[in-house]
Amino acid sequence: MASVLSRFGIPIFRFAPWEPHNTLGLNIVSAITIQLLLLPCCFSVLVSQDDRIDFEHLSIEQGLSQSDVSCILQDSKGFVWFGTQDGLNRYDGYGFRVYRHNASDSASISNNYVTAMAQDGFGNIWIGTQNGLNLFDQNTQRFYHCEPDPRFRNKFGNNAIMSLCEDSSRAMLVGTYGAGLMRLKTAEEGVTFRIEKIDLSASSNSEAIASICRTRNGTYWVGTLGQGLFKLDSVYNVVGRYRNAPLDSNSLCQDNVRCIYEDRHGILWVGTNNGLNRLEPGGHKFRRYTMGKNPRSVYPNYIFCIIHGYSKINVNLAQSLLIHKIG
Repeated sequence: MASVLSRFGIPIFRFAPWEPHNTLGLNIVSAITIQLLLLPCCFSVLVSQDDRIDFEHLSIEQGLSQSDVSCILQDSKGFVWFGTQDGLNRYDGYGFRVYRHNASDSASISNNYVTAMAQDGFGNIWIGTQNGLNLFDQNTQRFYHCEPDPRFRNKFGNNAIMSLCEDSSRAMLVGTYGAGLMRLKTAEEGVTFRIEKIDLSASSNSEAIASICRTRNGTYWVGTLGQGLFKLDSVYNVVGRYRNAPLDSNSLCQDNVRCIYEDRHGILWVGTNNGLNRLEPGGHKFRRYTMGKNPRSVYPNYIFCIIHGYSKINVNLAQSLLIHKIG
């Protein structure tokens, strides 16, 4: 059943709450092993000789629309979605279906450069692009564009979306490029839709929000480009901020935070443009992992993505994949 949102004219499809599962027989919970094969570079996997990792190559030859993959999502039906710089790709375990913007079709995706994806508790797929936020209806194969009416036209800044995360009340947190952090909320009956600005700092109107992470205890971590890492409580009050301090080796190693992940032990992993950071639960001091003489150290230091698979932390780097065993 669909209800039209009065301000945006997009429907919210409400299904029973879902839990992620794999119906395709694909090992894509640790989908980073697929993502790194799509990047235009060479790879090295740093694991012991006893660990065997088999890779399946998915590239343009197999139907992928473009080789630069910016985000990956496995939905509740088991489909795997790849966002690229030239279209959205849905993979069913056998082949790809590609979705691109069509200027003559208002039901097509708003832009071909896909930057972020998330599935909410009702099964809706939200897709951020360099030109707007989309809601995709898998039943009709239609994209609904989240375009505010003229009163709200500047809410998303230049309309570029960088990150998405559902909060505990099933509202969608939207990280923008240049307009800060937004919260999109639908009413219980699904007929109203509100945009709320979440202020992180006095300069939050110019923040680029590259990553958002909701932790098990209900707090939120927000990574920015150039302004460090913010910690928010369950009602979005800023309760902590972490930045690089050149003379403090326990500070965040760099202020451009690209990705954030909480592992099963509650340890927070933070990827930046200059290395990987580890923060213990309740702690305030970071342990850094950066390029060094040790061949098993992080190289290079630009961290794209962190995903937990089995008992390892998989770190997607600019030119390699590091697999770090955890206890």
